[in-house]
Amino acid sequence: MAESNTLTKREIFEQIKILQKELMECPFNTLDKLADAAETLNESDEAEFSKLCDVFEMREANLERMLKFYEKMYDTAE
Repeated sequence: MAESNTLTKREIFEQIKILQKELMECPFNTLDKLADAAETLNESDEAEFSKLCDVFEMREANLERMLKFYEKMYDTAE
């Protein structure tokens, strides 16, 4: 679904649910898994560290998208 300013409240809520589900169900994406992975990395393992950073970037992007949908939801409510 394309993000636009004409989404209904229901569409916005559905997008938020999808993003929340992605954050919660991805087995590599949970904060406890990320923390465990970070603790086991040694300084010489650049490739693994890079992968871990990619996961954090994906989480951040999902959270930013979710915030945009929340903003749209509140803008629609006014």
